[in-house]
Amino acid sequence: MRDVTKGLGEKGGAPQPVADGKNASSSPWSAGTRPPALPSHDGPFRPLRDYAALALPRVALWHTALGLGVMVLSFLVLSVAYALLIVQLDNSGKWEEQLSVNPLSGAPGPALIFLASFLLIHLSLLVSLRLVHGRGWASLLGAPPRRRWRQFWIGAALALALALVPGLLGTLIDGILALLSTGAEDSAGGLRQIRALGEWLPWALLALPFILVQSAAEELIFRGYLLQQLAARFRSPVAWAVIPSLLFGLLHYNPAALGALTWLHVLVAFVGGLILALVTARLGSPLAAIGLHFAHNAIGLLFIGIEGFQDAFALFVEEIPLTEHGLAPGPFIASAIIQIIVELAAFAFWWRWMNRRETRRGAG
Repeated sequence: MRDVTKGLGEKGGAPQPVADGKNASSSPWSAGTRPPALPSHDGPFRPLRDYAALALPRVALWHTALGLGVMVLSFLVLSVAYALLIVQLDNSGKWEEQLSVNPLSGAPGPALIFLASFLLIHLSLLVSLRLVHGRGWASLLGAPPRRRWRQFWIGAALALALALVPGLLGTLIDGILALLSTGAEDSAGGLRQIRALGEWLPWALLALPFILVQSAAEELIFRGYLLQQLAARFRSPVAWAVIPSLLFGLLHYNPAALGALTWLHVLVAFVGGLILALVTARLGSPLAAIGLHFAHNAIGLLFIGIEGFQDAFALFVEEIPLTEHGLAPGPFIASAIIQIIVELAAFAFWWRWMNRRETRRGAG
């Protein structure tokens, strides 16, 4: 396999900022000030130095806060316009009903509308980057992005392979719990096909690019914009990896659907986000993280969804065991623990493999 990290900061030096001197000196954001020096990202994070340099010179904390504010404001304005358009097209009111309750459960049409709304995040990112930071959307992908697209495909392939492990183990554990359960009616679970293949395939092909839009939007905010801006100011991974990952985890807080288990869901998202942040820092681009995120979401939305929660496009659904108190904690906790263990083990193996590879390349 060719080296996907070649040219990503191997010499440890930072590239020149993408904004030229003329634009930097005439900018109201940086007039009369010198561009800040990059933190000394070294060791396995040498590529991060090159990636963070693309955010220069507008990397002060107030730049980042203002950029987030402009992003949120732009998204709200675009969302209102998008909602008004949907109301005009939805004569029956069924789309609005599903979109307001659980957009990814029910008919595939409203679910597709929901996924398409993530295009608004990309537009909001573009507006914020242009107005506040004076750089383009493509700067979030690393430079030059053409050489890094194979990272996306490798990440997607790895996510597909890793999905088999927790899936098989989770099915086995669900079966054991069902055998040990005394209330078969309440704890019955398993997989059930809900669509014929001919009905499922057209919707799946139509939804696939929008799942990529949704996955890329989340990655470009947390492993793109926030990581890049903070890494250009701080050397510590706590600033550019832990904090964005914590925000990413809190974004998955959903007590209405998960009850007391929602914090476990937040923990799973936090661990996954932290791993993706470190992968991005090691490779100098979020493309591998986008590939991993995209394949993970595609499996959960298109192939094996959760009944009543993510079943709008799914070919199969997992019937969630219920008790008199709501969602049965046993299978959910087991599935979450398996997912965390598999992700951490795969990341540790990849990290050691990268270390050995770079050692051999340095010795040669």
